[in-house]
Amino acid sequence: MQRTRSNQIVELAQKAFKATVEIEDHVDEVTIYAVSMDAAWESAETRFSNGARVTRIRPLVAPNVDRFGVTL
Repeated sequence: MQRTRSNQIVELAQKAFKATVEIEDHVDEVTIYAVSMDAAWESAETRFSNGARVTRIRPLVAPNVDRFGVTL
């Protein structure tokens, strides 16, 4: 947790991101959990540093379940 200038407590929540990773002759998409897109990029590059290349990071967006008539 962090404190802001007005002394409010701010929690750094982990968010889900999708990383597109090129591994030799194929492309894979993996989930990365981080507090920001920059942190997700750094985490993905660290995780796939041996022979793989991170080409894209995007936020994971939950589907709109209302449009499918799903009840939770």
